[in-house]
Amino acid sequence: MRDENLEGKRAALYIRVSTEEQALRGYSLEAQLADLEAFAKENFMIITDRYIDAGTTARKKLKNRKEFQRMLSDVRVGAWQLVQKKRAVIPL
Repeated sequence: MRDENLEGKRAALYIRVSTEEQALRGYSLEAQLADLEAFAKENFMIITDRYIDAGTTARKKLKNRKEFQRMLSDVRVGAWQLVQKKRAVIPL
């Protein structure tokens, strides 16, 4: 479903999957990325970056998630307005 409030917004995509989760649920990094890119396209959003933590469990300390840390650094400088994760849009 299209959300006109998202049109033209700069968005970052964050995807993460552990190898366990991927094996159990079959929701690969590629599938997540395709889903988020389709959502962004449907809502005319501008994708400014993609942050991908492969093989990283949710139990891993945030400081050890390199892409998550890069994303936090980028948000501090205003690189984008929204972050998407599994179709959750988080405004900044």
